[in-house]
Amino acid sequence: MTDKDVLLIHRRTTSRKIKKEEMGEVIKNILGKDDFQLWSISMDKVVLFNKIGVLNKGRR
Repeated sequence: MTDKDVLLIHRRTTSRKIKKEEMGEVIKNILGKDDFQLWSISMDKVVLFNKIGVLNKGRR
């Protein structure tokens, strides 16, 4: 993803836009515990993280 920001889709109340520099710090607490998605700002690329350790990439 080439944008400076990404969209973190986690839960209804915790989804938000984050800077790529913050991404590691933000997701380390939920990685392996919850399902979440990282989307490009243009909503054409996605990385899906599953709590059981499955990672999927996609693009529109």
